[in-house]
Amino acid sequence: MEVGKERSFCVNCGAELEPNAHFCHQCGVAAENEKPGQILSSDNRRPTKNVVAALLLSILLPGLGHLYLNDDKGYLLIVSSIIMIILGVFLLVPLLLFYIIFLYAALDAVRTADRINSGQE
Repeated sequence: MEVGKERSFCVNCGAELEPNAHFCHQCGVAAENEKPGQILSSDNRRPTKNVVAALLLSILLPGLGHLYLNDDKGYLLIVSSIIMIILGVFLLVPLLLFYIIFLYAALDAVRTADRINSGQE
């Protein structure tokens, strides 16, 4: 919803909205304020997530991409990655497990972002 001085307008069709309206009376699009940092898709104005950002964050540290996607799985991935890195200094097996976690986190972040963008989540 775009807010003028005292009036608000639909972001989809531009119609003036009634005060405290939840939907546009002309096109039916929700008349809620967008949250900062959200990207809105042009088809139906639902929030979407940037797939590349999720992937890059997961590459930086497994789990960060999931936190960007508001997926609590990210905390588990971050903690397990840090533990595997620390243990990997002394043993080879935890380091190999870290690479598996790394690949899983990157691929799952992309899949989760795709599901969010397609409206499945």
